[in-house]
Amino acid sequence: MSDADTGVDSSEWPESGFPGIKVNPVTRRSEVVDEDAVDAALAQDPRPWAEVFVLMARGRSTEAAELLTEARMVDPESYELLLLDTEILFTRGRLEAAFERLRKLLTRYRGSSHEAEILQHLGNTYYGSGEFSRSIDAFRQALELRVAAHASPALIYSSTVALQQARLAAEQSGTRA
Repeated sequence: MSDADTGVDSSEWPESGFPGIKVNPVTRRSEVVDEDAVDAALAQDPRPWAEVFVLMARGRSTEAAELLTEARMVDPESYELLLLDTEILFTRGRLEAAFERLRKLLTRYRGSSHEAEILQHLGNTYYGSGEFSRSIDAFRQALELRVAAHASPALIYSSTVALQQARLAAEQSGTRA
């Protein structure tokens, strides 16, 4: 999706946490906005989940799923890989499985530093499935946790944009927010 499709210059899109990739405010999905920055960062990044994340942002979910399976065999309890697994389920249309895994992750990590990120992903998944009122609740909780934890301005901005977009989508769809 291009800047013209969102109505917002990608320089204003929230950061994804990986160089050259930002979160599209309309789709709530990570997208590559600077191929050179992504390639340079990926070449220097030894984390097993980094390439999976980049493949997802490039829209190559089949390759990402294959790589994720290999990485999970090496590190089955990796938080980042568990979270990316939910994204792959969502992109493959396995919504109930994605929601179930996100709920399990939320239970497992409640009260930890990961809770806000899981809520953000849960909000994105609700948003992507058209459940705007539920996405609003998840984004609101993520934002509150991030503010309370004095998270980085980029994370607070990401939650704020997500919450605003979910409210707008709910309004436009006639859903009660």
